[in-house]
Amino acid sequence: MGLGATLSVGAYILTAIMAVVFFLNYHYVIQHEEAKLPSYFGSAYLDYCSLVPRFIPRLLPPAREELNRINSDPEVYGFSMSLAHRNRAFEAYVSFVALIAGMAFLVFLKSRLGFL
Repeated sequence: MGLGATLSVGAYILTAIMAVVFFLNYHYVIQHEEAKLPSYFGSAYLDYCSLVPRFIPRLLPPAREELNRINSDPEVYGFSMSLAHRNRAFEAYVSFVALIAGMAFLVFLKSRLGFL
């Protein structure tokens, strides 16, 4: 969200800085998770890692047979509002709205008051 917001307002230096910070932060977050998740999910997690890249998404999703090999429960392939709520997915939406509101406020300040 931050990269998109900085790009949309033409703050290219800030975009580059945010990209580096984002990569460094998530590199270590992912490294930490990859170290502990096999103890929770076993070989299924390692199989999942072989199908899903770290940062850049695949152009095409894995074949259903590959996914079924990892987890054959059909409920995991559909959206679940209760699971989204348990995982606190709403926080991402609130963050996005706050980011857009903040950007709109900055644009207002710049256009009306000549700030920035």
